[in-house]
Amino acid sequence: MLFILIVTIIGVIFTAITLMGYVEEIDAVNSLNQILGLGISTGTLIFAIILIVLSLVANVIFVVFLVKRNPNCVLIFHISIITYIIGLAIVLGFYGSLIESLGSTLVSASESAELYSTQIIEIVRMIGFMILWTIYFRKSVRMRTYMGSDEYLRKSPLTKGTVSPIPADGSFNTPPPM
Repeated sequence: MLFILIVTIIGVIFTAITLMGYVEEIDAVNSLNQILGLGISTGTLIFAIILIVLSLVANVIFVVFLVKRNPNCVLIFHISIITYIIGLAIVLGFYGSLIESLGSTLVSASESAELYSTQIIEIVRMIGFMILWTIYFRKSVRMRTYMGSDEYLRKSPLTKGTVSPIPADGSFNTPPPM
């Protein structure tokens, strides 16, 4: 469980750093609007930032729930990751409209490809991250033993019909010898 906590906290720190970059981009776009008179709306980027902040809050709640053995921890984990992926997809759309507004004279093909590729790589990475941790939550006897039951699996829609992991010796649910 310590590994899960450490990875989540590192993820929260990196997400916060990414978030600061998006906030700086709002200032840059507002400056471009003033200088060039483009009329690019930053509303979609602000909405994406709000979603990413909600994802950060959900990550903190996930850590608290995991430490307290709350069976909703996996549900909160999935909500956090899905919210972050949606936020990244909105940022990707914002970059598309920004590049379209600026045109090829101000943004080279390599710069636009770099903007797109970073977001797409991050989205794919987060989908993979969610799949791997979901498999861990579904298959891990250690997680089931830590949580005390398999209720955490039934709470999340992505793991609802999962068969609970059972230790190889079958000793988890057997009463102690008399």
